Amino acid sequence: MPSGNANKRERLEYLLQHRKQLKNDEWEELSRLVSDELLSHPFTQYQSLPLIKGQPEDPRLLIESFFDIKLKRPVNAKTHQDKVIRIFELHEQYKKFLVNDGVLNVLWRHRNDPNPPEIEKEFWDKLYRQVYRILSPYSFSYYQALSMRFSQTEKNLKAHLISRFFADKILLPTKSKKTKSQHITKSYLYRMYENWLVDMVRQPLPQDPDITSTQTVENGDSTNNPPLDIFNIFGITQECVLGQAMSFLEAMGHWEFLKKKNTINWIRIFLIEHHCAPDPIPMSQLAREHQIPAYHHKAQKLGITSARGGFPNMSDFEASNLGQWVISLLEECTSPDSASKKRHSLSRSDEDRKFITKALDFMCLAALKYKRELSVHG
Repeated sequence: MPSGNANKRERLEYLLQHRKQLKNDEWEELSRLVSDELLSHPFTQYQSLPLIKGQPEDPRLLIESFFDIKLKRPVNAKTHQDKVIRIFELHEQYKKFLVNDGVLNVLWRHRNDPNPPEIEKEFWDKLYRQVYRILSPYSFSYYQALSMRFSQTEKNLKAHLISRFFADKILLPTKSKKTKSQHITKSYLYRMYENWLVDMVRQPLPQDPDITSTQTVENGDSTNNPPLDIFNIFGITQECVLGQAMSFLEAMGHWEFLKKKNTINWIRIFLIEHHCAPDPIPMSQLAREHQIPAYHHKAQKLGITSARGGFPNMSDFEASNLGQWVISLLEECTSPDSASKKRHSLSRSDEDRKFITKALDFMCLAALKYKRELSVHG
């Protein structure tokens, strides 16, 4: 008479073979059987996966991703055919998943975790480098079309575009409260990037920022050394700047006072439709359409009456809404022992000017992202 363990394995193989016909309760049963089977083996591939806060990833979470990506999703494909999957094949497929998609899945799953600044920076560096390693070997035909737009400013077009993609589709979405997929593969990341490139070709490019500099490490391999964070000199992480920009636009935290008298409404209009827009609408037209009185005074109060980086009087800029936001980054986004944290004003030095310009570019990236999300979700 077969043992209980043998019966479980026979049942597992039967369900694997007939996945196309399974009902919900049978899918749940299959999930339990797959988890029990794979948890009973200490796969050596676990050792190459990144630690999260110094701890290895729970194998059950990896098995969950494997089950969803490799066993459940494929049955919805038109080309899917039921085939016999023995226990050996199940193990081999799981090993292949760990090698090909394990690192990406571990980092992807934890991108919404709240972390102290030093851990958060290390985490995003790891995820960015992993995304860069996956995407940088490929050459897309869209690069040629986009090169015309960046030929005067970008020495490394591929690095620049991957950085923008990372900010737009991976980093910024973590600042919202929407539910996000916990499972991903290299091929899905590839399709995400390709679709994003298509959108870039079809649409005018906004004046949003480099998320990282476009220079590779001197005498280094660009595949293993992606561009460095442009805020490193101030001890500030790019994800914190983007998070603070979204807080400003949503009038949250320190910026809740902007909700008074609907201040945040005209701020969003001026940033999204004029200051940050690829095809700016004149402020006078926006003022008429949205009934914004004293619009020039409001623009001055916001801090957009002079070209970005070209403010004639630094103290006047510091008194504006955007000036206060830039200064707040020195308090909110630097480590406790950073020299920048002790500063409460900005100078006209080249270093500070570059910091202001890049910070405002990040504000524009967040503003245009806010507009896109608003148009999609109402």
